[in-house]
Amino acid sequence: MEQIAQVSFQIFGNSDHVKSIINRLGVFSFKMPPRSRDGHEAGLLEFLEEVIGSHRYIKTLAKLEQRVETLDHAREEKLVRVGLVENEKNKMMEPVKKVF
Repeated sequence: MEQIAQVSFQIFGNSDHVKSIINRLGVFSFKMPPRSRDGHEAGLLEFLEEVIGSHRYIKTLAKLEQRVETLDHAREEKLVRVGLVENEKNKMMEPVKKVF
């Protein structure tokens, strides 16, 4: 519990909001399961998402994840093209090396 408090204060500063979260964690840490088992009851992770407000970033994160996948695919294509060009260059350099 102390580690959570230290990290929270480092990230968010010494605010009343952080203090209230830590107080709630102290109360719920032994009563709540880590995750929701059936989707209807709230687990500790769902509780933290609600308290911190991270649920509002889900749509944005999904869009960013798609963008990263698109860019990763484009990067892979370019790496393949670079590899092909390097192979062609090496084939062309063999006769030049023989001459010199």
